Amino acid sequence: MANVRPSESDQGRLWLTNFVADDVPVAAMLLDSLTILSEDVFRSGLVRLATDVIQQKMDLGPVALYPVRPAPIRTESDVTNEHVEPAIDQSIAPGAGSELIIANIITELTKTLGASNALMANPNLETMRSYKYRNVILLDDYSGTGRSVLSYLDRWMSNRTIRSWHSYGWLKFNLVTYAWSPRAARALHGHPLLKDVPHAVAYGFDFDSAPWSEKERARVRKLCIDYAINKNMALGYKRSEGTLAMVHTVPNNLPHILFNGKRWDGKRWQGFFPSGYRRLSPEQQTEIAGYEPLPPNFEVLASTVGGARLAQGKIADLPRMQPLTLVMLALRDGVRNADRLYQQLALSSFEVTRLLQVALRLGFIDEQLHLTDRGHAELRHAQTRPRRVNLELQGSDEPYYPGSLRGVSGI
Repeated sequence: MANVRPSESDQGRLWLTNFVADDVPVAAMLLDSLTILSEDVFRSGLVRLATDVIQQKMDLGPVALYPVRPAPIRTESDVTNEHVEPAIDQSIAPGAGSELIIANIITELTKTLGASNALMANPNLETMRSYKYRNVILLDDYSGTGRSVLSYLDRWMSNRTIRSWHSYGWLKFNLVTYAWSPRAARALHGHPLLKDVPHAVAYGFDFDSAPWSEKERARVRKLCIDYAINKNMALGYKRSEGTLAMVHTVPNNLPHILFNGKRWDGKRWQGFFPSGYRRLSPEQQTEIAGYEPLPPNFEVLASTVGGARLAQGKIADLPRMQPLTLVMLALRDGVRNADRLYQQLALSSFEVTRLLQVALRLGFIDEQLHLTDRGHAELRHAQTRPRRVNLELQGSDEPYYPGSLRGVSGI
């Protein structure tokens, strides 16, 4: 994790000069609420998650892996033709950081898990038919609005053969991504090809997920709009209010003032991210790659899932038990959607999975993620206020005279 906050980095300090003095604290809060995902954390997290999903699906039949990609640019000769998937070999555009890394991860996965007919990268339609592929796994880095994934799924739907196989239940689609936002979740919900909930390491990364008060959230939105040149992009693409950047790419759903804006003094805007390709500069990769904002404290998280009393209970002095207790509290209140657990409790999917396994092993929950009697008892115990015993002597300025002098007679 980076030791430098974005607002304290060289480019961060320069970016803050764009604002009048009263707005600097709000701008710094926005900047320090960004997550700057390092390539190592991104790659290891996505590979780990994809490996788990692939191994589960390979038990059901051969698996095909594809990166989520934009449609190729049309030429005059094919302007009337719709691009469908699975496509013939499509070259990766220059500067396409996300596609290059995802393609490399897919190569790594096929080598690690055994490149064979049971797992293949980018098979064409004839290969899928010959080996009777049963699962398609689409790999992506981050979905902030869901638009790119929707466009890609629609191109699969345009293939009549794929549409037929899917309608008969012969072919299922799964999305595996490092992170996605609530807006993307809403956009992807109900797509005919995507029956299963997307698999993600993390969920959130937008203004609503940031640990701000409602007043602070309103001030950040106003800041982004007031200083924006392009009001339509003030809160990012489709007003998605993103807060995640990666070393290999900076999504366009981030507030536009991080790139450009209008200064209070009329001088040239100092962007936080460099112009041109949406990537961190080499200096930023050294300074802030791996930066994560501090998660909300235990009291705030407990209040989020309806456990305000928990912060005054015995568990407040047991930090190692707090994440498990928060998960149990959320389950008690009916939160059984994994994405909501990730978002509300500021945990990764790996952490949530581990905590659920621990709770199941300890008998706190059952297989349906309902609290058992033992789980309810544990929560009641966690909310019990600890006894405070004052062991200090009560002092007094009055002189002390003993009421009896035992043993004095022997002097």
